[in-house]
Amino acid sequence: MIPELLRQAGNLAMVIIGFGLIVFIHELGHFLAARWAGVRVLGFALGFGPAAISYRRGLGLRRGSSEPEYAELVNDARSEDAEKRELARARLAGEVSPTEYRLNVLPLGGYVKMLGQEDLNPEATSDAPDSYQNAPVAKRMVIISAGVIANIVSAALLFVIVFMVGLMSEPAMVGSVSPGSPAAEALAIDADQIPEDERRLLPGDRVLTINDAKAASFQDLFIASALAGPGEPVRLSVQRDGREAPLSFSIVPERGEVTGMLEMGIGPAISTTLLDARTSSRADFDAVMSGAGFPGLEPASRLIEIDGSPITLASAYADAIDASAGASVKLTFEQPSGERVSFETRGTPELAVALRDVGENTRSISRHLLGLVPLMQVAEGDPSGAGYQQGLRAGDVFAQLGEREFPTQEQGVAEIQRRAGQTIDAVMLRDGERVPLTLRVTREGRVGFNVTDSSDSQTLVTPAQAGSTDSRGEPSRTTLSGAISRPGTSVARVWITGDADVQVEPETLLGLREALRTLTAGAFEAGTGAEIGISLVLPVRNDGGSPLTEDRTVAVSAQDVAALHELGYAPPLPLGLFQPVQELLKASGPIDAVGMGLHETKRIMISAYLTLARLFQGTVQVQHLNGPVGIAHIGTRIADRGLIWLLFFGALVSVNLAVINFLPLPIVDGGQFLMLLWEAVRGKPVPIPVQNVVTLAGLVMIGTVFLIVTYNDIARLIGS
Repeated sequence: MIPELLRQAGNLAMVIIGFGLIVFIHELGHFLAARWAGVRVLGFALGFGPAAISYRRGLGLRRGSSEPEYAELVNDARSEDAEKRELARARLAGEVSPTEYRLNVLPLGGYVKMLGQEDLNPEATSDAPDSYQNAPVAKRMVIISAGVIANIVSAALLFVIVFMVGLMSEPAMVGSVSPGSPAAEALAIDADQIPEDERRLLPGDRVLTINDAKAASFQDLFIASALAGPGEPVRLSVQRDGREAPLSFSIVPERGEVTGMLEMGIGPAISTTLLDARTSSRADFDAVMSGAGFPGLEPASRLIEIDGSPITLASAYADAIDASAGASVKLTFEQPSGERVSFETRGTPELAVALRDVGENTRSISRHLLGLVPLMQVAEGDPSGAGYQQGLRAGDVFAQLGEREFPTQEQGVAEIQRRAGQTIDAVMLRDGERVPLTLRVTREGRVGFNVTDSSDSQTLVTPAQAGSTDSRGEPSRTTLSGAISRPGTSVARVWITGDADVQVEPETLLGLREALRTLTAGAFEAGTGAEIGISLVLPVRNDGGSPLTEDRTVAVSAQDVAALHELGYAPPLPLGLFQPVQELLKASGPIDAVGMGLHETKRIMISAYLTLARLFQGTVQVQHLNGPVGIAHIGTRIADRGLIWLLFFGALVSVNLAVINFLPLPIVDGGQFLMLLWEAVRGKPVPIPVQNVVTLAGLVMIGTVFLIVTYNDIARLIGS
């Protein structure tokens, strides 16, 4: 725990220092331009608030600000005492600089203070010959633009360095295509000569161009879909193995149910190499492998064969498992040592996906079987973890958690996060007994255990919540949930009524899924509905102390029978346990690196402006934007990937800082530039009262946006 905290603290320090350097470069641009224009610079500061330390030539290094000493020297220069006056004027003319260099206590942002120019005080003008007001308008435009130019130039140089060394990134390759998504429905343009089953996008297709621009990485695909205009298609040119000519696709992105952003439904390519678990998470890795039936499988092992057939992408592994329909398959891995190990395994029956609105433009995901939702359960994990120390054990099901009775995984996680920094009472179902516990919740909203649901351990269920929809936005199936009168009902056995007197007693919800598929096979073939008899064990007891059991008959519609048989089989090792495919993105030489750096700078600038445009069009939401907290959080995670990725991240931030600063908004450089244009056209500056109103409006606008994005950042961190 302590090494991990130290590592995160080190990453955060690197990000803060890097952001400070980006701001320093921006302000250095203003500073050098002001000195070039002959404008007196009074202060060059990093951060805001009081000065922590400062330096002024002639006075030296100071703790705090040297402004009081300098002000006293200026007063002496106006003294009636001739000797004192002449001495002070001599020092001000040569020895003591008017410029104070300072590091302020709040390490966010920075500024250059010039004589006669203060962003927050338009009335701070000066008639001195070396004041900002007395510089020609053209020179003032250079001063205002210099910070943005410095950021763009520095970002381009950083990109050149990155591409000279090389950056490991996810290639512009189709890894998966979500069923029912725009990408899944798209057909290749003018592809009449190819087989019908090859006319759609397939895993392994490599994207050559996006909207006629070269695709460098998968991030280009993500940005192109997220920033597409309403109803605007994204044009893809893809190369497929075995075909000489590229295929062309035109895909109109649609808003994702979970993210709320425009998506095509294309996932990144995932390799068949397992994650390389850090030492701190090795115990969790081993527990997950053992729990899934792969004891002894090591981190970074590579899946090389399924039933003797070689594979190269995890999507092929998932497809093979689904195609097996629950039958046994043989997976062969190559360990990092070179040793080959094989395991016999089966796919896990999948449940349907339900989505529910939990906030503005935010949706949560839960799994269900015709409206029956499994409960929250403790998964396999590190026995030395905080949850284990507090009494939790793998397999425990939550009968009570805070105010929630028999919570689902979604409800339970939300209840724990609501008690962040406090304690929460829980009652666990363990081997038929109820075990009461009081759990400590960290300030981050965690107890310290891996969470799963009870679908593969028992038949305890609860009805789907009102307002849930399936993955296509339609109301989630509630055929069986309508038969349940109380949360936490256990479905003990199921049979089909009619001519066949068949009784099945599944032990798990996934087993119930298979039983229902077997019992409705005839109805599915006929395209009809069916009547299902179910026996419910309710979480209440009768007068004799025995559980109350009720038998009911439920009519399952033909639509629900079809939905039941559409459910597939998930791989025993989730795709999230495999590493993404990565390739080295590297320039062929210095000239190519310059070209790639300029191209990347241009691309990021256009993307930033498009983001703002789509924000007004409604295809990008405010909650998708990151503020300082979110940027710092992303930076700490990127720092784990190495120095080159951190330099790349710094270049991205530098370009975005340039774009934001040159927007036509009050306070920022773009707004100042607009007022200079006004002055150049009208021959006189914008009236001070107008500047005051504009400045106040800018403060309110920027302050509001800052609060919103910071709130979203913190909400994302708490929810992650």
